[in-house]
Amino acid sequence: MKKNLPDLISLMLLAVVFGTAFWLYPDVPHHVPSHWNAQGEVDGYLSKPWGVFLLPLITLGTFGVMWIVPLISPQGFRMEKFGLVVALLRLVITRTLFFAKTRITHCHGANCS
Repeated sequence: MKKNLPDLISLMLLAVVFGTAFWLYPDVPHHVPSHWNAQGEVDGYLSKPWGVFLLPLITLGTFGVMWIVPLISPQGFRMEKFGLVVALLRLVITRTLFFAKTRITHCHGANCS
């Protein structure tokens, strides 16, 4: 497996997450539920832009930081040996946040518990 394949898949997942957010944006209410109590009742809301784009931005930021860290690693700590592992870790984290976003998107307008 090439070292760049996990990053390519991660970037495709990021594109899908942002594409979905832009596609659903017009249909999302002005206040988006963001927190539920132990009884499953909504007790926290975000404004529309934050409710739609917060998780995609967190995903992008996490991917970006994990992509930059090996590039700025100190001279004495070489990351080349672990390049594939770091790329796979970026993919796993991006995929996990992708599935969290798709679960939220799936529940858009439905009563999911």
